[in-house]
Order: sequence, then C-alpha cells, then structure tokens
Amino acid sequence: MAFDFAAFRNAQSSKNAELLTGLDVRGLKAVAEEHAPSSPEKMKEPTKRAPKPKVEPLPRVSEDFEAAIKAREERGLRSSSRVKDKLLGVTPTPAPISVSFASDGEEETEYYEGGRKVKTEGGAPKRLGDRKWDPKRYGAVPGVVCGTVFGSRMEASTAAIHAPPVAGISTGKWVGSGTACVSICVSGGYVGDVDLGDRLTFSGAGGRELSGTKKNPKNLRTAPQSLDQSWDHALNAALKRSVDTGKPIRLMRGFMNQGAYAPVRGYRYDGLYQAIRAWEDRSEAGFLICRVALVRLPGQPPLIVHPERAHLLTDAGAPTSTALSEAASSALSRNSSSSGSAQTDSTKATTPDAESDASAKAPPSKRRRRA
Repeated sequence: MAFDFAAFRNAQSSKNAELLTGLDVRGLKAVAEEHAPSSPEKMKEPTKRAPKPKVEPLPRVSEDFEAAIKAREERGLRSSSRVKDKLLGVTPTPAPISVSFASDGEEETEYYEGGRKVKTEGGAPKRLGDRKWDPKRYGAVPGVVCGTVFGSRMEASTAAIHAPPVAGISTGKWVGSGTACVSICVSGGYVGDVDLGDRLTFSGAGGRELSGTKKNPKNLRTAPQSLDQSWDHALNAALKRSVDTGKPIRLMRGFMNQGAYAPVRGYRYDGLYQAIRAWEDRSEAGFLICRVALVRLPGQPPLIVHPERAHLLTDAGAPTSTALSEAASSALSRNSSSSGSAQTDSTKATTPDAESDASAKAPPSKRRRRA
C-alpha cells in the first residue's frame, strides 16, 4: 500500500495542534514583570592592546642560498621556512581562521552535524556593523520592538535579535550545567510543525546527512532528514534546558514559513516565548524528531498578520491576540465601507430561496403583451 503523505501530515498537524491547545500556561509571567530589560548589559569595549616593541631588522641574507638556509636552520624551522620562501619568491597563503558556532553562536565557517565537523561554503558572513547589545543575553533587546522586520538574517544578527546567519537555534549565556536557547528563527520547519501564533511547535537541529552525494556534493542544510535527531546535540540540549529553566526565547519568523503569522518578505521579530514542553516525534520516514512547544509570554503587543496571509487563519486555530497591520486594516475598512451597502442590497437576490420568494411575491406586470 502506498504511503499517504497528506494523511500523515494532517494527522501530525492535528495531533500537535491539540497538544498546543491543551498546554497549561497559568504559570507564565508577563514580559513587563519578569523579562523587561531594566538594566541591559552592553557589549564590552574591546581592550586596547599595547603597541608591539620595535624589533631591529635582521642582518641581510647572504647571496649564497645553501649557506643562508643552513644558517637559518640553526635558528629554528620556522625562521628557515620564512627565509626559504623569501629566497624562492614564494608568498605563503595564510590558513583561514574558522570558528565553530557551538562555541560562539554566530560565525559559522563550520559546525558540527552528527558528531562531525562540517564547513560552510564561502566562509563566515560578516555583520553589517558593530553590535550595540550582547545577543547572548536572555530576554528582549532594548530598542527593538515587536513587529520589527529585518531585510536579511544578517540585519537581525547585527541587531542582536538572532545571532546565527544560518542556524535556526542560538544559545545564550551559561545557565546551571549548560547553555539554554536564547533565540530561534521559525522559517520552513518540519512536517507536523504547527504555528498558531501565540503557541507553536518547533523542531530541533540535526538529522541531515551533510556530506553530500556524487550528484549533489554540497547538500548542506537543505537535505532531507536521513538520521535520528538526538537531545545530545548541543542545540537540542539548549532547547530542552530552556524547558527546565524557563528562560525566555526571542522568536523571529521568516518568509519561508507557510503559516498565517509569517511575513511575506524578510524576517520579523515577534517577541518573547517560553518553551513549555519537550518530546520526541517521528518523521514521515520514521526518523526521530526533537520537538518543543512554545507559548508567547503575556504583556506584549499583538501579533501582526499580513493581508496576503489572512486567508490562512481559521476559527479553530486562530488565537485571540492577533491584529492586522495598520495599512492592511485601513485598506480592508475602505473596501468594506464602499461595498457594504451594495452587498447588503444584493444579499437576498444571490440565494435561490430568496429568488423564488421574490418571484412568488412580486405583483403581475400591468404591461400588455405584444401580439
């Protein structure tokens, strides 16, 4: 029997939506009470290094190649290698500096996947300026309000909302025995993920074979899931630790998300959420998925729904704290006011019952038929 992907997707979505609606959120604290940045920590100023002392130049190398090499080898291999390159006219190529996201969380020249180190293509992208705030600090970022839209992931990284330009999970400062999740980017997602605005499910990291194939050598993060996810993964462990500690998580939605609350373009900051529950789920291929349920903290502005995505809202799944943008609401009000009277007059004539009643009650015409 063929696998019914649509039925599996609908069943997973319904199950996770029912789980979200049944969460107990009575213990959540409002942002204004607990997570407001009363005394934010700014980024530390870089310490100025003392100027290096001037070193007298080395004596000029003799023209005798063999004698020069032998003399330098007595000083050490590093010195002899430099002299040999100089005499041969060879310019050594410096090795690129690579930083793992597991230790820094933002410069992703390489990252770990399935216990292996994987290098990204093109090296680490550079920020669009200096950060004013520390992206590893839990809670809101001063000066960035809910609903702020960024044109790119790097703009959000520079604003300290979500530091990694590629990864969807960012870790914060050390809490207890490890780091918790400080921010996530909801863009794309896995089959079965549900986004109800105030409540949503979010899948963890890992489970993709990134070594590539002969036809597609650079598979990177767009490859289908082919491995089990694990809570031992550093980023998944941070998600689970957020459930245990209750640390707030900055949430940013991307345009690739197909839900009603995603922006049409760019990436939008939607405020602080808290991870309430963590569990394991199964993909359509039977692989394990690490999932968490997040709930939006109270005391924040309502979410924004773009008019192009308003049709995705349903009565059963739409939360109460939603709002259209000012431009969208004004446009909708103008359209409704201009067409409201005409629509009211023609409502009865558009239904078959109304048409039959109108024809039955209409008086006979007094005009005589032409012979």
